[in-house]
Amino acid sequence: MAALHKRTIKNLAISGMRLLLLAGLLLGGGCQSLRPAASPAPLAVKVRFLLTFDDGPSIRTDYNPTLAILEQLARNDVQNGIKGIFFVQTRNSNGGGSEAGKNIMRITYAQGQVLGLHSAEPAGHVKHVRMENEQLNQSLINGIDDIRHITGSNPEFVRPPGFLFDAETQELYRSQGLKMLLSDVNARDGVIHVFNVSLRRRSHIRSELNRVYEEVGLRQLPVVHGVVPVVVTFHDVNTYTAWHFTEYLHILVEQAVDIGLPLAAKPFFDQTEEIVEAARYRTVPPLITAK
Repeated sequence: MAALHKRTIKNLAISGMRLLLLAGLLLGGGCQSLRPAASPAPLAVKVRFLLTFDDGPSIRTDYNPTLAILEQLARNDVQNGIKGIFFVQTRNSNGGGSEAGKNIMRITYAQGQVLGLHSAEPAGHVKHVRMENEQLNQSLINGIDDIRHITGSNPEFVRPPGFLFDAETQELYRSQGLKMLLSDVNARDGVIHVFNVSLRRRSHIRSELNRVYEEVGLRQLPVVHGVVPVVVTFHDVNTYTAWHFTEYLHILVEQAVDIGLPLAAKPFFDQTEEIVEAARYRTVPPLITAK
């Protein structure tokens, strides 16, 4: 028993010495991993938000979110006259396939917004990757024709529903003269879970912008006329988005400033021609398939 007692005291003493040694290393800077992280180098280029909207137009008559968003783009307390790209569903019976939907697309275009193709299926939001090539090709032709009847020219940009694409869909886009535009910051407002609310919109947008910060720092995003166009995606059929859209504008600006993402004097694109040019630089080149 005495031997066991001595061994226990010895072990405690050794443990105590190890703790003292570890504390000395930590306090003396021996543990490099606990040094304060160096502040990231300031970015040398500024960014500008290119706003995009999916799934519209809405044809609701009680409160039309598409029209509400258009009003806030034109007049708000962040930057008036903002322009964006609206990826529309041209033949959805609850959207562009109705006379009301066509009229809202005309209003959208008349306000200097750009119309892009999202879907031209009467069933609505059908994933392009799930369609046979012949069906998708005809759908693209129909959608291009629908938009041309409103704007007088073929649409230049396409966004696949659900952001899902493959080499075959991209080849069909290319064959119809369409360029695929994806997104850097997705507000994730396209799905309504029971309640139409977004409780994490601020933290989520911050997370998306942190990734953009890294990509800009690594020069992974193109610079167009001295700024990096950052593509942001909302859904103009969502009433919550419309109710809070000006707040979303504030969140984008505030979170960008807070993480050190430098903004242009005008943080949002507000000229139609500039939007089109910036979007061209952000489109995704076709995938190369093995022969």
